Amino acid sequence: MEPGIYKIPFAEYLADYLCIKPSLSRSTIKALVNECPRKAYYGHPRLNPGHKKDEKTQFDIGSAAHDYFLGGENAVMVFDYADWKKKEAQEAKQAARDLGKIPLLAHQFRDVTEMVKVAHESLATYKAYGQELNLKITDGESELTYIWEENGTWFKIRPDWISKDKKIMLDYKTTGKSADPENYISIIDHTGLDIQDALYRRGVHAINGTEPDFYFMVQEVEAPYLCSFIDLDMQFREMGENKVDMGISIWRKCLKIGIWPAYSIELCTVEPKPWSLASWEMKRSIILAGGAKCTSLNKQNVNR
Repeated sequence: MEPGIYKIPFAEYLADYLCIKPSLSRSTIKALVNECPRKAYYGHPRLNPGHKKDEKTQFDIGSAAHDYFLGGENAVMVFDYADWKKKEAQEAKQAARDLGKIPLLAHQFRDVTEMVKVAHESLATYKAYGQELNLKITDGESELTYIWEENGTWFKIRPDWISKDKKIMLDYKTTGKSADPENYISIIDHTGLDIQDALYRRGVHAINGTEPDFYFMVQEVEAPYLCSFIDLDMQFREMGENKVDMGISIWRKCLKIGIWPAYSIELCTVEPKPWSLASWEMKRSIILAGGAKCTSLNKQNVNR
């Protein structure tokens, strides 16, 4: 296809046959930069066609809520079975998956509905730097595919949601932990959301010519299904942009020479991270001072 915006099924997006050449995505850049080129090669559908990712077979309220929140009722199929054990239920479940829908039992659908209700209410009332945006999913478009080319390198992104004026982009995340922004910082770094922020902004600018505000909407998967909205600061953004540039450089080099290095074959000496040292020093000082956090240790000594 030509560079542009397309509405295609997720399976086709993953297959990566939209572009003339294998394309770069957030997950591939993350593997190139945070792991190693061999991992990026192994997980790329065009470079390694034989590789297939394991599909989730168990109920995942986060995945169901994601599709329902963005796609509405057409994204799911609800069944009145008590469970999926019987053959008839299993066949119905597979038929729903074949149609690209998430099969849900009635009680699962109730939980998903409640979670998505909270998501819509939170989206409509959240503020960006003191200003109420009053956003609704219907104010934009969900899961569009952007593809573009830069100096012979092809890219693809799939924003969860973008406003009709292409000025606000939203990525909906669910978590089994806390959605509190301070607690979510480690997940941002670990999952490469800084890379996603940089690459998605880059793609929208390449196609639409706009500089969209990009927010992460994070929701907990357990009641009361609390939400938070997160915007990366300039340090995070700059780091993400640097990672994208580095990923592009590694990608081009590996494609050119046909070699995708794994981890170093040399013996490596590692050192603790600053936060690990600080945590241990704090714990050590408390233990030496006989503080409250020594309760379990003191009990063990008494038992002995």
